[in-house]
Amino acid sequence: RAGVERSPCRAILDAERQRVAVGIAGARLERIRGLHVHRQRWGSGDGWRAIGGRDDLDRHAGDIQSLGVRWVVFSGAEPLMHSDLFRISDRLHESAIRTTILTTGILLSKYSSAIVSRIDDVIVSLDGPREVHDRIRRITRAFDLLAAGVSAIHAHKPDFPIAARCTIQGENF
Repeated sequence: RAGVERSPCRAILDAERQRVAVGIAGARLERIRGLHVHRQRWGSGDGWRAIGGRDDLDRHAGDIQSLGVRWVVFSGAEPLMHSDLFRISDRLHESAIRTTILTTGILLSKYSSAIVSRIDDVIVSLDGPREVHDRIRRITRAFDLLAAGVSAIHAHKPDFPIAARCTIQGENF
């Protein structure tokens, strides 16, 4: 609206909506009824298509190319628990598509070698200082596991890009 100043948060959200609208696609790994299901959303209104693994991804390769997908973000539940994650990422890289993992960070150490060689970057969910993070995650030592995972990745590749995000809520504000 004219004459109304936008808050910095609103400006960031508006910029993000614009970025998505210009065709950057995201992917989500969701845990549904105990099964890991990969769901891919192409663009900003083409609906959802279920992709369970690399074979399913291969069937959609034409759509991926025709829609101009340039970047896939694996998120939801814990992407590192998906048994086909790295094969899917390899297939996407064959098509020059960037891959990002959005993760709790608790499995970073276990998969650090594969991450630095088969993923482009990582975003970890960080909820606050150690005690706050562990309470929100409901996992003992979740903060320490995340920190150890970041160290393990950087031991393999010191310049590997890792970012953090935080959802502000009542328990950490």
